[in-house]
Amino acid sequence: MVDRPEPTKVPRWLALGFRITLIFMAFLTACMSWYYVRAERWDTPPLIPVLAALELPFIVAFLLVFKNDKQTRTACDGAGIAFGAGAFFALAAPVLAFDAGFTAWESRSVYKNLVAFEHLQLAMFVVGILLMILSWRFGKDQRIRFWILFGMSVAYLFLSAPLLARFSQPGAGARKEALAWANPSEEAYRSMMRIGGCLIRNEASRPGVDFPRSLAQMPRDWNCDRKYTRTQPVLQYTLDYTPEVDVSSGEATDFRLVVIPLKNAGGRVVPLMMDRRGILFAYAGWADNGNAAHVVVFSGSALPQLQKVAEKFKSEHGGRAPTSFRVLPDLQNWWPRPIEGDGKIIRMDVAYDYLISEPRPQDLSRYAMSARCEDYAHSCILSYFLDYDGVMHETNQPRPATSEDPVTSACETDYLECTDIDWPLPESPSKSRILIVSVRQALNSTSLW
Repeated sequence: MVDRPEPTKVPRWLALGFRITLIFMAFLTACMSWYYVRAERWDTPPLIPVLAALELPFIVAFLLVFKNDKQTRTACDGAGIAFGAGAFFALAAPVLAFDAGFTAWESRSVYKNLVAFEHLQLAMFVVGILLMILSWRFGKDQRIRFWILFGMSVAYLFLSAPLLARFSQPGAGARKEALAWANPSEEAYRSMMRIGGCLIRNEASRPGVDFPRSLAQMPRDWNCDRKYTRTQPVLQYTLDYTPEVDVSSGEATDFRLVVIPLKNAGGRVVPLMMDRRGILFAYAGWADNGNAAHVVVFSGSALPQLQKVAEKFKSEHGGRAPTSFRVLPDLQNWWPRPIEGDGKIIRMDVAYDYLISEPRPQDLSRYAMSARCEDYAHSCILSYFLDYDGVMHETNQPRPATSEDPVTSACETDYLECTDIDWPLPESPSKSRILIVSVRQALNSTSLW
């Protein structure tokens, strides 16, 4: 019987350095998987299968060399696996960096995940080479087993690539690209329209039903867009829904929906608020740290401007009211749009159709107009009616407004400060709040499984 030689003890610095490098390489691979799955324009598999496939060699290698300071067969097996994984990623790094850089091309400022994936390849290359050097020295006493496990590790990673490709989700690249180009401010506006419109329409059309206590409790048969009812659906904004419960009845008779930017970027990046009336309010001046901040209507119809054009026509034609939009030359100069229906209909934006009613025979100085929301709960909620007495009415339901509907507030027609709104100046989100919301939004926008 031949005694086997005692395994060579590995220098402490080598054992420690090898394990640290192995852990760091596993961390870099996890980061690479994250950016790969989120990479714009690439159809990629979900995150968890990618992580499971690419992290397996490092997990196995670490378990084999954990607390093993001698070049035993087990430790050399782990060194061989680590050598193969390091070689695979070091060789793949230049190819992946070129592919990511070429795909991002001139849109590098937009495709942030692709660019991060590209930049990460340099670290993958350097640490992969370092892992190869350390694992080579760690497994020098068992070269046959070392090379066998090296081959198995490389073969496994090469076979994993086509297998993961079979899990790629068709159209994922286009969805991620659209998300990268999306304007967060527009998404914030769209979320208010989608959620607010769905709440208002369903509560009004279902007698005895009040507003839900949270967006998560919104009934499925309300058919609200689930993209906007999940937790924190708008990138770079917080979204909070608060039902207002009547103390006497215990029912939620109103709600308050608020979005607040995570960063103070100025301009139209301001907090937005909506309640059951369907009016979208904004805090003008919020970007100036509250100096002269006040509540205004963020968006509405062009009916007040149309009224001014019609009144100007009257003043220039002896008090005679316009009979159609075609007789209003200032209108075409101000906002040229096709006029339809014998001059009675004009589509001046994507949300509203505008209609003018002829003056009454007994009084040719009076006219009526309406702004009909054609994209309810998407681009608009309110419809308006300017009656023959010059009074504007509005409805928050998906139908034309009439003279029986409530009168529009002055701040909606004149774009003045809305003084009757009890909405304290929102504070900027705290750092912890920003972190929690950002993590949640990153997970929401990532395909996990």
